[in-house]
Amino acid sequence: IWLVSVPKFAVPLTILALVDALILAVTDSIFTAVQSVGKVKWYQITVGGLSLLNLPISYILLQYVHDPLLPSVVCIVISFAMTVTRLVNIKVIYEFPVILYLQKVITPLLLVVAASSLISYIFFSSASGFIELCVFSAACIILIFLLIIILGITNEERNVLKNIIFVKLLRKGC
Repeated sequence: IWLVSVPKFAVPLTILALVDALILAVTDSIFTAVQSVGKVKWYQITVGGLSLLNLPISYILLQYVHDPLLPSVVCIVISFAMTVTRLVNIKVIYEFPVILYLQKVITPLLLVVAASSLISYIFFSSASGFIELCVFSAACIILIFLLIIILGITNEERNVLKNIIFVKLLRKGC
Protein backbone atom coordinates (compact mmCIF):
# COMPACT_ATOMS: atom_id res chain seq x y z
CA ILE A 1 0.00 0.00 0.00
CA TRP A 2 2.72 2.46 0.98
CA LEU A 3 5.00 1.49 -1.89
CA VAL A 4 4.35 3.19 -5.17
CA SER A 5 6.25 0.48 -7.01
CA VAL A 6 7.15 -2.86 -5.46
CA PRO A 7 10.86 -3.71 -5.75
CA LYS A 8 11.58 -6.29 -8.45
CA PHE A 9 12.63 -9.15 -6.15
CA ALA A 10 10.42 -8.38 -3.14
CA VAL A 11 7.76 -11.01 -3.87
CA PRO A 12 10.07 -13.92 -4.82
CA LEU A 13 12.42 -13.19 -1.89
CA THR A 14 9.46 -13.13 0.50
CA ILE A 15 8.17 -16.44 -0.86
CA LEU A 16 11.62 -18.03 -0.58
CA ALA A 17 11.99 -16.74 2.99
CA LEU A 18 8.61 -18.25 3.90
CA VAL A 19 9.55 -21.60 2.32
CA ASP A 20 12.80 -21.62 4.29
CA ALA A 21 10.99 -20.75 7.52
CA LEU A 22 8.49 -23.55 6.92
CA ILE A 23 11.22 -26.12 6.32
CA LEU A 24 13.04 -25.10 9.49
CA ALA A 25 9.86 -24.97 11.58
CA VAL A 26 8.97 -28.56 10.75
CA THR A 27 11.99 -30.08 12.49
CA ASP A 28 13.46 -27.25 14.57
CA SER A 29 11.93 -28.66 17.75
CA ILE A 30 13.97 -31.85 17.36
CA PHE A 31 16.88 -30.02 18.97
CA THR A 32 14.89 -29.84 22.22
CA ALA A 33 14.51 -33.63 22.21
CA VAL A 34 18.22 -34.05 21.51
CA GLN A 35 19.11 -31.65 24.33
CA SER A 36 16.92 -33.55 26.77
CA VAL A 37 19.19 -36.59 26.58
CA GLY A 38 22.39 -34.54 26.36
CA LYS A 39 23.54 -35.90 23.00
CA VAL A 40 24.18 -32.49 21.50
CA LYS A 41 27.75 -32.88 20.23
CA TRP A 42 27.17 -34.76 16.95
CA TYR A 43 23.87 -33.04 16.39
CA GLN A 44 25.55 -29.63 16.55
CA ILE A 45 28.50 -30.74 14.46
CA THR A 46 26.29 -32.08 11.66
CA VAL A 47 23.40 -29.61 11.69
CA GLY A 48 25.50 -26.60 12.68
CA GLY A 49 28.15 -27.51 10.13
CA LEU A 50 25.57 -27.57 7.37
CA SER A 51 24.23 -24.22 8.53
CA LEU A 52 27.68 -22.69 8.21
CA LEU A 53 27.82 -23.66 4.54
CA ASN A 54 25.26 -21.03 3.53
CA LEU A 55 27.70 -18.17 3.15
CA PRO A 56 30.60 -19.90 1.34
CA ILE A 57 28.35 -21.80 -1.08
CA SER A 58 26.32 -18.68 -1.87
CA TYR A 59 29.52 -16.67 -2.36
CA ILE A 60 31.04 -19.22 -4.71
CA LEU A 61 27.87 -19.64 -6.75
CA LEU A 62 27.36 -15.86 -7.02
CA GLN A 63 30.77 -15.66 -8.71
CA TYR A 64 29.31 -17.63 -11.63
CA VAL A 65 25.57 -16.89 -11.51
CA HIS A 66 24.59 -13.28 -10.84
CA ASP A 67 21.11 -13.88 -9.48
CA PRO A 68 20.01 -12.17 -6.25
CA LEU A 69 17.62 -15.07 -5.53
CA LEU A 70 20.47 -17.59 -5.50
CA PRO A 71 21.46 -17.18 -1.82
CA SER A 72 17.86 -17.76 -0.79
CA VAL A 73 17.68 -20.91 -2.90
CA VAL A 74 20.96 -22.12 -1.38
CA CYS A 75 19.51 -21.41 2.05
CA ILE A 76 16.44 -23.53 1.27
CA VAL A 77 18.56 -26.42 -0.03
CA ILE A 78 20.74 -26.30 3.08
CA SER A 79 17.68 -26.06 5.33
CA PHE A 80 16.31 -29.18 3.65
CA ALA A 81 19.66 -30.94 4.19
CA MET A 82 19.57 -29.82 7.84
CA THR A 83 16.05 -31.27 8.14
CA VAL A 84 17.22 -34.63 6.79
CA THR A 85 20.22 -34.52 9.14
CA ARG A 86 17.98 -33.73 12.12
CA LEU A 87 15.75 -36.68 11.28
CA VAL A 88 18.76 -38.99 10.95
CA ASN A 89 20.10 -37.75 14.30
CA ILE A 90 16.78 -38.22 16.11
CA LYS A 91 16.38 -41.69 14.55
CA VAL A 92 19.79 -42.72 15.86
CA ILE A 93 19.28 -41.24 19.33
CA TYR A 94 15.68 -42.32 19.98
CA GLU A 95 14.96 -44.94 17.30
CA PHE A 96 12.45 -42.39 16.08
CA PRO A 97 9.94 -43.66 13.45
CA VAL A 98 10.88 -41.28 10.62
CA ILE A 99 8.54 -42.89 8.05
CA LEU A 100 5.60 -42.50 10.43
CA TYR A 101 6.63 -38.88 11.04
CA LEU A 102 6.69 -38.24 7.30
CA GLN A 103 3.25 -39.82 6.91
CA LYS A 104 1.56 -38.23 9.91
CA VAL A 105 3.21 -34.79 9.99
CA ILE A 106 4.90 -33.90 6.71
CA THR A 107 2.28 -35.25 4.28
CA PRO A 108 -0.67 -33.36 5.84
CA LEU A 109 1.51 -30.26 6.11
CA LEU A 110 2.43 -30.42 2.43
CA LEU A 111 -1.22 -30.93 1.47
CA VAL A 112 -2.29 -27.86 3.46
CA VAL A 113 0.60 -25.75 2.15
CA ALA A 114 -0.04 -26.73 -1.47
CA ALA A 115 -3.79 -26.17 -1.27
CA SER A 116 -3.51 -22.90 0.66
CA SER A 117 -0.82 -21.62 -1.72
CA LEU A 118 -3.06 -22.34 -4.68
CA ILE A 119 -6.04 -20.66 -3.03
CA SER A 120 -3.96 -17.64 -2.03
CA TYR A 121 -2.53 -17.34 -5.53
CA ILE A 122 -5.97 -17.48 -7.12
CA PHE A 123 -7.42 -14.90 -4.74
CA PHE A 124 -4.54 -12.44 -4.64
CA SER A 125 -3.67 -12.54 -8.32
CA SER A 126 -7.10 -11.14 -9.07
CA ALA A 127 -7.21 -8.48 -6.32
CA SER A 128 -7.26 -5.05 -7.88
CA GLY A 129 -7.89 -2.73 -4.95
CA PHE A 130 -7.51 -2.37 -1.22
CA ILE A 131 -11.09 -3.42 -0.43
CA GLU A 132 -10.75 -6.56 -2.55
CA LEU A 133 -7.43 -7.29 -0.85
CA CYS A 134 -9.09 -7.10 2.59
CA VAL A 135 -12.04 -9.27 1.52
CA PHE A 136 -9.76 -11.82 -0.16
CA SER A 137 -7.50 -11.89 2.92
CA ALA A 138 -10.46 -12.66 5.17
CA ALA A 139 -11.71 -15.33 2.76
CA CYS A 140 -8.23 -16.88 2.55
CA ILE A 141 -7.91 -17.02 6.33
CA ILE A 142 -11.26 -18.81 6.61
CA LEU A 143 -10.48 -21.23 3.77
CA ILE A 144 -7.00 -22.01 5.09
CA PHE A 145 -8.45 -22.63 8.56
CA LEU A 146 -10.92 -25.07 6.98
CA LEU A 147 -8.11 -26.73 5.02
CA ILE A 148 -6.15 -27.23 8.22
CA ILE A 149 -9.18 -28.81 9.88
CA ILE A 150 -9.96 -31.04 6.88
CA LEU A 151 -6.48 -31.98 5.63
CA GLY A 152 -4.04 -31.02 8.34
CA ILE A 153 -5.24 -32.63 11.54
CA THR A 154 -6.41 -36.07 12.59
CA ASN A 155 -9.85 -37.00 13.88
CA GLU A 156 -8.50 -37.09 17.43
CA GLU A 157 -7.07 -33.59 17.05
CA ARG A 158 -10.40 -32.40 15.60
CA ASN A 159 -12.20 -33.79 18.66
CA VAL A 160 -9.78 -32.04 21.01
CA LEU A 161 -10.33 -28.79 19.09
CA LYS A 162 -14.11 -29.22 19.30
CA ASN A 163 -13.87 -29.83 23.05
CA ILE A 164 -11.70 -26.74 23.57
CA ILE A 165 -14.10 -24.58 21.56
CA PHE A 166 -17.10 -26.07 23.39
CA VAL A 167 -15.52 -25.40 26.82
CA LYS A 168 -14.70 -21.80 25.80
CA LEU A 169 -18.26 -21.24 24.62
CA LEU A 170 -19.67 -22.71 27.84
CA ARG A 171 -17.50 -20.39 29.96
CA LYS A 172 -18.66 -17.35 28.02
CA GLY A 173 -22.27 -18.47 28.28
CA CYS A 174 -22.15 -18.67 32.08
